[in-house]
Amino acid sequence: IKVRFADATIRPSGRPTMGLMTAGSAAYPTDPPWPDIPAEIHVAGFTVQMDSLYITPNEAITWARIALPRSIVDGAGCGPAVLEIGEVAITADCQLYKEMPHAEFGPFIIDKTGMVFRGRGYVVDLDLSVSPPGLGLAASWRGVVLERGATIPLASGTVTANSGYLAADYRFTDGLVTAPGLQARFVLNDRYEFASMIPYGYEIRLGSGYVDVDSSAVAGGQFADGTIELPVRAACDGAAGGVLKAAFTSLAVQDDMDLAGQVTFVNQIFWGELTRNGRETIHFAARPDPSHPDHAYFYLSGKASERHVPKSTADFTSVSWWGDIPTKLEQHNLPGVTLLRIREFTAFTPDVPGGPPKEMVFKHGSGVSLVGTWLNVETLGINGTIFIRPEPSRHQELGDPTVTYYKGGIPFQAELQCVRDKQSCLGVRFSSSAVFDSGLQGILKLGGPCNAQIPFEELEFTSTASLVGGDIDLSGGPVTLEYWGVELVEAIPGEPAGVLSVKTGQIILTQAGIQEPRHFGQPFKLIWGEMLADGNLGELFFDYNTGTQKFDGFSFTPHHIALSKWPDGPDGYLQVCGDNHFNFFGSSYLHIRDYRYTGPDPNGFYGGRNIDLVEPAAESCDPSDLNLHKTWGSALSTFDFDIVYDEDDQDGFLGEGTVALPEHFGNTVDASIQIDHSYMCIGLMGSASNSFLL
Repeated sequence: IKVRFADATIRPSGRPTMGLMTAGSAAYPTDPPWPDIPAEIHVAGFTVQMDSLYITPNEAITWARIALPRSIVDGAGCGPAVLEIGEVAITADCQLYKEMPHAEFGPFIIDKTGMVFRGRGYVVDLDLSVSPPGLGLAASWRGVVLERGATIPLASGTVTANSGYLAADYRFTDGLVTAPGLQARFVLNDRYEFASMIPYGYEIRLGSGYVDVDSSAVAGGQFADGTIELPVRAACDGAAGGVLKAAFTSLAVQDDMDLAGQVTFVNQIFWGELTRNGRETIHFAARPDPSHPDHAYFYLSGKASERHVPKSTADFTSVSWWGDIPTKLEQHNLPGVTLLRIREFTAFTPDVPGGPPKEMVFKHGSGVSLVGTWLNVETLGINGTIFIRPEPSRHQELGDPTVTYYKGGIPFQAELQCVRDKQSCLGVRFSSSAVFDSGLQGILKLGGPCNAQIPFEELEFTSTASLVGGDIDLSGGPVTLEYWGVELVEAIPGEPAGVLSVKTGQIILTQAGIQEPRHFGQPFKLIWGEMLADGNLGELFFDYNTGTQKFDGFSFTPHHIALSKWPDGPDGYLQVCGDNHFNFFGSSYLHIRDYRYTGPDPNGFYGGRNIDLVEPAAESCDPSDLNLHKTWGSALSTFDFDIVYDEDDQDGFLGEGTVALPEHFGNTVDASIQIDHSYMCIGLMGSASNSFLL
């Protein structure tokens, strides 16, 4: 700094360019000044701006101001925040100290937070030997103490920003400014409301609390006695536009300006299509369990982030809830209210009987467990997973018999359970309130003539809670249709045997077969088959491309396959008509009624079946052709038999007839025949009147 000397006496020192003034004075500024006014010196991260400097052998006095570190900005522009000091003594090594209890400061901006504040009273302490009293600071501490300050808030309810809480009305005392910036606790002075940006639509009301600032950045804090309103386009309180609220007693402010903490959520939450004004519809609901302190959380990111909308299965399966929940919410980018304890899930589905309301309700502890369920409320809907674990099953009626297109007569009687021993085989995943995927499994208990239990899986909810799909799963083994005593089996291993149509009360069989293993070698494959919810059968269409079929071991080509009508006598039957191939004799047309048999069977011959060969034409079948005729060896022999089914052992055929052997017998010979699939026995019965020719 260039100074002007007056009446100065300077004594040389040991350095050629340095002397010691023993009398007179030196002053800044000179004419012209150098440097320009103000002259600046940098001390402990601050800049002392001196308009004048007067030096005598005994003291130095400056008229100055002090610029605060760069993290605190002047509220009027982008320049540094400056405090007026006025006249103050300064040492040769640039130490100074001055208390300004009535001086005003600000408005200043804390650059890293955007908070604007002003106040009264401050102490400038750039002296290594003294510090402001009552603050417990070491004498060597250097900085500025801002004694009393307040933020300049934006009007409550006008701010839309995730860090909108920083625009509230705060008070602070004894803020400490050092080279890194401001350190102070900003205490909320009045209730404040702001709206979130991402997810858009949350209204957060703060009752009390504080924000800690250190090095001019948010270091922590806490809010209490507040409420959070959820976006009405995402979820509602029973009707479109009904506002849902969560309450909190402690919401933590993190050092990255995030807000996180447990909230209390007591109302049932409803969702569906709530984004179309005037055309809103509600399809699902969940009831939280506030008896658990950790049933619900709120998280809001203080930095820019995208909306969380799951787009793949991994977006659901990667979410875990072990450990620190606020940290998990941040890791998984799940802002907003997240429910972790659900005691009831409801699907307002049209595909159940009764009502209104028409609904499927899953209550935790009432046949199912909902542990592991989570729901996150974002801008336009619900994201999350509903895990439903049967304990071990839950009865549910499916289908509405009152609609005109329903064919099943009565609702399906279903037991929802894990048919393949999966831990969580029932559930729904939501992405922005749309059903991402879902699946219900269980057993359909059919009464009526079928009286059977049919396993199903992958019955799904649509986004409007309709029940669609549903695979019939026969991989666990055959299912007996009681009235007929035949078995329903899968046609292609590993493939669904058919589909479940809850809306129409039907099971449509497309990859299934009717199996009667006692007499027929293979199942009769269905192209299309209908089973109804009341246990009756609808239309059955069979595949007749069965060249490898066998009846009692004989090659058999079916022309017609059916199950008898119900009720048609105490026992139903499988009707099969076609060509039965007899070795040596060739094919004969058989009309077979394969009855269920429940009578005595001491030798095990019947095996639950009783065969009847029908001779008259009936039920789309021709009469059985029970005559076997064969001319062999250019009339060397002729065989002619009338046969019947071997009812005694329910396997093969018996018959009587004649055999003509003109080269050996003068007349035809009475004969009998027994035919099984592996052998044929023909017996001749000679007489004295019938000469044997040699």
